Amino acid sequence: MRFIVCVHLSGFPGPEDFVRLDDLMHKNGFYKEIVGQSVPNETLETIQLPPRVYVGDEDSTCEELAASLSTQIAGGVWKAISVFVAQMTEWAVL
Repeated sequence: MRFIVCVHLSGFPGPEDFVRLDDLMHKNGFYKEIVGQSVPNETLETIQLPPRVYVGDEDSTCEELAASLSTQIAGGVWKAISVFVAQMTEWAVL
């Protein structure tokens, strides 16, 4: 099945965090579709980051894939705050 995976990062991730995340996703067979840029808010207290989006094929369910990726990402990229997984269909609009 074809899946889309959105990973949200928090704080002030450096280039090495993005590289680690991309490498980890690549090892799982997922490829980067969109690279988000950080945009500071008016007070600079937080950084609002769009999700990094990956697409790939997997034989598991959305729940199984989300659990597996969440565990792997938490161990490799500490700034990851959420992982969203959805199955893509021919009607999916990105």
